[in-house]
Amino acid sequence: MNEGKYDFRYSEIEEDTLWQLEVKVPKFLSTNLINVDLHPEHVTIKVKDKYLQLEHPEMVLVEKSAVQRSQTTGALVIKMPKACLDEKEAQNRRVKKRKEEIDIQKKLRDMTLQEEEARQKLIKEKRQRDMRRIKDEIKQEQLITEFKEQPVLPKRDAFVPDFDPDEVPPLE
Repeated sequence: MNEGKYDFRYSEIEEDTLWQLEVKVPKFLSTNLINVDLHPEHVTIKVKDKYLQLEHPEMVLVEKSAVQRSQTTGALVIKMPKACLDEKEAQNRRVKKRKEEIDIQKKLRDMTLQEEEARQKLIKEKRQRDMRRIKDEIKQEQLITEFKEQPVLPKRDAFVPDFDPDEVPPLE
């Protein structure tokens, strides 16, 4: 039943050990006009004489539940621990979830380190290529200057025969 047509949302939080019910009530509505009646199987919320009654997805512990009102949005938030979980199992779930988060953070850190190592390797390879290119340019410049500095040999005149041309008989 939702007489006030309020938006609400059920969600599991804290490693699936709690149910959270968030009901969007008007931000500037006085808290005195809101009444929450919480039971293990359902919750009844009265807002300005209009009722919102919802059945829980599973049994909850009423004595360990907490009802709060958001100061920024005005939403009503009810956190209810699951009745089917004892404290030890809930703690084990939280520890397991924390270990999974640590593993994910470690993998992300390792990936970041690998990316940084690959980036450093690329930078080193680029520097080596640049150095080789610069060395090749210097060698080319040295060869050009050496070539320019070589003495220019005089050009030979025409062909000089090793015999006397006067001794050759004329062609007929």
